[in-house]
Amino acid sequence: MELTAWIIIGIFAAVAEAMTVSVVSIWFVVGAVAGGVALALGAPFWLQCIIFLGTSGICILAIRKLVLASLNKRKKELPIENATVMESKIGIVTQTIKPGLEGQIKVDGEFWIAMALDSNETIEEGTQVVVCKQAGVKCIVTELDV
Repeated sequence: MELTAWIIIGIFAAVAEAMTVSVVSIWFVVGAVAGGVALALGAPFWLQCIIFLGTSGICILAIRKLVLASLNKRKKELPIENATVMESKIGIVTQTIKPGLEGQIKVDGEFWIAMALDSNETIEEGTQVVVCKQAGVKCIVTELDV
C-alpha cells in the first residue's frame, strides 16, 4: 500500500469528523497516521493494517472512557433545575385524574401530567389541587382542602 492511500484514509476520516457534531471518526485519523508511519518504516501491508486497526481501536476505547468520565462529571456538577420547584404549589385539574391513571393540571400557567397521591382517588376537572411531590415531569397531587 502506498503512503497516498494512508493520507487519503486520514483525510477522509478528518472530513467526516469535521462534518459531524459528535466524535465519530477522529480515531481513524490517528490510525491512518500510525499506518503511514508503519509503511515509512518498511512494515508489510498486513502489519500496517493491524497497526491501523489496533491504534484506532485503542483510541476509540481511550476517548470513549474520557468522554464518559467527562459527561458523568458534568452531570454531577449540573444543578437539578425544577426538581422541587413544583412541591407545595397549587394548581387546577384540567383533565380528570382517574384512579391509577394520569390526568393533567395547570400550575403557574404551565400544564403538567398529574397523578393522584391516593391511587384510588378520582380528582375531577376544575378541582384545585396541591402538588405533594414531583416525579420527573409528573406531579403527584391531592385535592386542596379549603
